[in-house]
Amino acid sequence: MTTPHRFLKALLVALALCALAVGGAFAQDKKANEYPNATRKEPKQFRISEKASKQINAAYEHLDAGEMDKAKAILDGIVAGKSSDYEKALAYQGLAQVKYDADDVAGAIALNEQAIAANALDNKSHFNLVFQTAQMNLMDEKYDAALAAVDRWFQLTGSQTAEAWSLKGNALYRLDRFPEASEALKKAIELSPKPNASYNELLIASYYDAENFAEAARAAEALLAKNPTDKKLVQQLSSIYVELEQEDKALAVLEAANAKGLLTEEKDLRQLYQMYNYAEKPTEAARVITEGIAKGVLKPSAETYKGLGDAYALNAEAAPEDSAQHKELTRKAADAYGEAAKLTTDNGEMDMQRGHLLIEIEAWADAKAALTTAFQKRGLKREGEAYILLGTAEMELGNDAAAIAAYEKAKAFPNTKSMAEAWLKSVRQQ
Repeated sequence: MTTPHRFLKALLVALALCALAVGGAFAQDKKANEYPNATRKEPKQFRISEKASKQINAAYEHLDAGEMDKAKAILDGIVAGKSSDYEKALAYQGLAQVKYDADDVAGAIALNEQAIAANALDNKSHFNLVFQTAQMNLMDEKYDAALAAVDRWFQLTGSQTAEAWSLKGNALYRLDRFPEASEALKKAIELSPKPNASYNELLIASYYDAENFAEAARAAEALLAKNPTDKKLVQQLSSIYVELEQEDKALAVLEAANAKGLLTEEKDLRQLYQMYNYAEKPTEAARVITEGIAKGVLKPSAETYKGLGDAYALNAEAAPEDSAQHKELTRKAADAYGEAAKLTTDNGEMDMQRGHLLIEIEAWADAKAALTTAFQKRGLKREGEAYILLGTAEMELGNDAAAIAAYEKAKAFPNTKSMAEAWLKSVRQQ
């Protein structure tokens, strides 16, 4: 359990002090009624003795000063003594803070429930305790209990607030009840006096996780129109478009964000160049990567250079097969894969990919070197294919014995056995 949030500790103190103030000044403040539709009948009297009032005030001063042991000793005495329900309810609240400060959220919730069960506090304090219990259950990942508590708050208060609907939506989302969560969050957004990014993000997530991508897109589009510089929304909407198989829209959203200078982090540019490669726009992908490396935004990592190799390889495929352009782009792709191989301790796949491309452009010696390196790394997945490639390089270099040895090894793999036998026959005939 993490260190308790300060805001909740402050709320625990504030609730108790509010209740104490009500006990002393209730008769003077009857006009303020925040809950005109409340179903709970508020107690007419708040019985607290002068002695208990002083004790509780002292206890809460200790709580505020972080002197939990001193506060607990006083509050335990009130609970154990012949105290009124009102006095005990105030003591339970203070003891809940002691538990919460000790990272015992379950204990704090239980004491809150005892304060609620006493049914002795004024409506405002009582309702705040119910709502606080919902919050703590949500924090403690007890989502069913959080949902029950916030529903109890709705029923008791006869009120609706953005915060309450947001809490309900959050609990429903955590319970994988996505359609219900989205309805609750829409109400939270409607009731919120000003835009709340967290409500909107959770609403989109509810639609997304329910695989209601069309609604998720509509919600994200509306929000992005109001907040065109919100990078997180840009990324969400782009991902939603991918799910809808609307790659052109996904890419357009990212391109617009990049033009506005929003894509300033490595993960942002990575998403953009991967989308370019996915959309078969490798020229743009290569441009984003080379510019990103030059600016220091993209680190020269194995992943970055693999992306660059993929871009050049896709570009090479689009060029005429025997053209100088095809050869140049293939060499660039092979070199990028080579840089990726230097920056990883992988299983030799990048070296093998480099070797494959070098064979395409008949760079036999370089291909042999790349493939030899691939075999030196453990766990090469396509080992049979790699031996076929190595045999080809050796044969073209005039090393027939080495070529035969490579093809013999390729025979040991079912997927390359027949191909290896064909090459062996050809080499031996020559």
